[in-house]
Amino acid sequence: MNSSIAVASPSWHPMRIIILLTLTGLVSQFASDNFLPSLPAMATYFSVHSSSIKLTISIYMLGLCLSQLIYGPISDYTGRKPIILFGLIIFALGSVFATLAPSLPALLSARLIQGLGIGATSALFRVVLRDCFEGAELSRIGSYMSIAFAIVPPLAPITGGYLGTYFGWRSNFLICVLLAIVALIVLLTYLPETHHPDKRVKRTLLEVFQFYGQLLKNRQFLGYTLCGSLNYGAIMAYITVTPFLFQGTYHIPPVLFGWLTPFIAVALICGSLTNARLVKHRGPDRMLILAARIMLIAASTMLLLGLFGFANVWVVVLPMMVFVMGVTMVFSNSFAGAFSPFPHAAGIVGALYASIQMLISATFSAGAAWLSHKSQIPLALAMLAIVLMLMTNQRFLLRLK
Repeated sequence: MNSSIAVASPSWHPMRIIILLTLTGLVSQFASDNFLPSLPAMATYFSVHSSSIKLTISIYMLGLCLSQLIYGPISDYTGRKPIILFGLIIFALGSVFATLAPSLPALLSARLIQGLGIGATSALFRVVLRDCFEGAELSRIGSYMSIAFAIVPPLAPITGGYLGTYFGWRSNFLICVLLAIVALIVLLTYLPETHHPDKRVKRTLLEVFQFYGQLLKNRQFLGYTLCGSLNYGAIMAYITVTPFLFQGTYHIPPVLFGWLTPFIAVALICGSLTNARLVKHRGPDRMLILAARIMLIAASTMLLLGLFGFANVWVVVLPMMVFVMGVTMVFSNSFAGAFSPFPHAAGIVGALYASIQMLISATFSAGAAWLSHKSQIPLALAMLAIVLMLMTNQRFLLRLK
């Protein structure tokens, strides 16, 4: 679809799409991050080891992974809006169950339901963008979306730190219920349907999995998808380890832990602005190479600081800011590259893209749950390994030089 035609439609004005998709990101981000400052307190409440309570992160990612394989193909036939609204309803129910959970198994089940529901927004926000834009314009708008999402992450752990401290960990999930209700009302009223009826395709289950097989054999799709997935896996490793590293080892209180997030948000904004400015001149592939080098420097710096005996919050946060700048560049360009060969199957492409991303992220998060949080060295080693996998993928699968 020509981007100028899409933008010319009043209901598809870029700013409107960005605002509405940012709202869905707000709900997802609160479900993912707002309870992080409360993880140590939750481990104490349920009398479980820290590695067990960290599974609340990976089980949520697993729900995201599984559900997106279903939502994307269905949206190619029904349209995007009804699927997003349905997913939000499931997410709201999961959030209610999490608020009332009497045990860790019950909480893990509720987190799975949350992930199964919010998978609709996670699978389809890129698809909605692809409905409206393409090519370099898609990368540019994706960068602006990254800026919008950069405003959201600090709100979740900061708010969660205060809620957990003053009202207990259950309030971290109650706010997800309230946000889901608000999002449902706003999206029902203002979200346009971006998938034109003339372009809708109904596929059987066999056809869906055959198409998934074709995508997995496509070098371009798989290479760009792995770029985005490995990056998200690095972020999930950081999210999984730092609540215990910062609060348990460096003795940072939950509220202050939440206030560290804006530093990462600044890096997100800087990375997004840099990408939006340079991508038109350098192209998405060269930006991916630049991003990987930035991430390699950041992860190596964090590791070296740990090996030389520097152990505090800032020797983790500051290198991570540089790392996240590279991550943001990869996000903006990888999904545009993965989607471009399949303009008429955005829903199913977006589903597999997001599902692979969440599967790898859930795997990395589960693995990170067993990392030692006595220093930043295990985290830095994990991030360095991920960057090396990213660079290997770029060199041999995407053949970027």
